[in-house]
Amino acid sequence: MSMEQWISVLSATVFLGIAALAALRARTTPLAPPLSRTCAALFAYELFEVLKHATGREEMLSLECAAAALVAPTTVALVVQFVGHWRRLRLMIILGATYFMGIAVVCILAVFVAPLRDFPGQWPWAIAMLVGVAPEFTVVTVLLVRHARRVDAKERARTQLFGLALLLGVGGAS
Repeated sequence: MSMEQWISVLSATVFLGIAALAALRARTTPLAPPLSRTCAALFAYELFEVLKHATGREEMLSLECAAAALVAPTTVALVVQFVGHWRRLRLMIILGATYFMGIAVVCILAVFVAPLRDFPGQWPWAIAMLVGVAPEFTVVTVLLVRHARRVDAKERARTQLFGLALLLGVGGAS
């Protein structure tokens, strides 16, 4: 295995561990469920990346792209919960999740339906992802910046750390 694949294995392991720990705390903190879902999606993305390279099977690309589509809405839900705007932005979360679930379903169907096999990982998939990711992550950035400006120094530090974790976790996996 290459160094990149070892890093993906390590990342998958870390994401799985965080997802499990957050799931165990789901009843004690409101951030735990969306954190668990985000880390589970990142785990799946990294796992299928490794399996794609290890097996060389085309189906793994479809599953990797499906998992990648699930990272965006789970990340948005995590940020919205963190800044405390869950009720106010519920419609945006539902619409975004529906959009990305549609992309994920098409990617999974591509495993079984031959005409769809040119979608995952190709330019139509990339454009579909960009159409959804660009507005959602713009909103996420604005929410985090506004939140950091409105809170005290201690919460601002938490927000900056949270933003850095998102950048490294989600951005690094991408």
